[in-house]
Order: sequence, then C-alpha cells, then structure tokens
Amino acid sequence: MPAYVRPEIVIPSVRDADGEFVPFGERWRQPPEKSYSGVTHPERFAPLQRVAEALVEHLVATYEVDLEQGPAIAAALPYPPEDVVRAVRLTPRDRVAAPISIVLTRFPGVMVHAGVLQFDAFPACGCDACDEDVERLVGELEDLVLAVARGWLKETVTPRGVHHRVEFASGSRSGTADAEELGAERLHAAQERLRERPNGWQAWPLRVG
Repeated sequence: MPAYVRPEIVIPSVRDADGEFVPFGERWRQPPEKSYSGVTHPERFAPLQRVAEALVEHLVATYEVDLEQGPAIAAALPYPPEDVVRAVRLTPRDRVAAPISIVLTRFPGVMVHAGVLQFDAFPACGCDACDEDVERLVGELEDLVLAVARGWLKETVTPRGVHHRVEFASGSRSGTADAEELGAERLHAAQERLRERPNGWQAWPLRVG
C-alpha cells in the first residue's frame, strides 16, 4: 500500500504593524473583543487545500473507491457552504466502509463529511480570536481523512443524537450531533443506515494491481 506523503507546502509568514512575525496559535490568553469579528490574513489557510487535494489523490490511488464531483455534494453537507470551489465524494466499493466528502471553499478552507454525520471544518472558524495555527490544522485534516479510510470512525445513535468517535495513532476525538438540531427525519435516516452496519464502519478495500 503506498504511504501518504504530505505535499510540499509553504505556510505564509505574517507580520504585524511593528514588523514582527505573528505567532498564530499562541497570541492570546484572553482574545481582545474586536478580534471576534475580525478575519485578517485568511490566505494563510490556503495550504489546507493543497493538502486536501493530495489526500484525494492518495485515496484514489490506494483504495477501491468511486469519485464523484459537483455542487450537489457540498449541498448535502450537514452545514452546506455557499462559496464552494471544489466538492468531491469518495465512496468505497464496500458498503461497510464509510464514504467521505471533501469540500474546498473560497475562504480558503476545507470541509470534511464522513460516514453518516461526522463533520469537521478546517479552520473551524478562522476569526482572529480563534487564532488557529495552520500547521496544526494540516495535521488534524490528514489524521481525520486517513483515519476514516482505515476504519477508525465509529458512529452510534443515542438519545442525544448521533455520537461519533475517531481513533488516531495518538489518541481519539469524539462528539455528538444533537438530536434536536438534526431533526427527526435526519436522525431516523442515520439510525437506519447505521443499523445496516452492526459492526460499524470498516477499513476501505485496497486497490488491487
């Protein structure tokens, strides 16, 4: 199996008004009030899209999957964006493996929808107060996508909603899509789909030859 290799990326350095490099990810103990409404230097998130494209190429080359593209894929996300640049959906040729959608937005950012309702955005917000570090986000994006392909995503329906847990080599992360926010119809559809997979999501089938 070919190993995923991160493409060469350049994370832009940003200087403040005094000419000092801005240490994103460690600027604030308490963000100033005005930082919550500010989004400066969003271009620094562009490397996320280069990495997302490389991940798609790796998945197609490594696994037995069908690739679809088009705006309808983005429209099907739990939180559909309006500024879509590219949207792809990778569906493994084994129904017990979780599909994954990867959407690039004009911000620039990346959205990932896997399995039934697992959803993440990179960056999660992008505002100055959140102060998200691009290098850390790149690692989280790679970890999530590769974990889904390895069968490390678990989803279950609970009274609270749809609970997900993603395992990584260095730990795990979990969350719940709230039942009230999802609505009865979507929650029921998720329950039916997961009922067909009593053993949970499995690893994607490897490409042969």
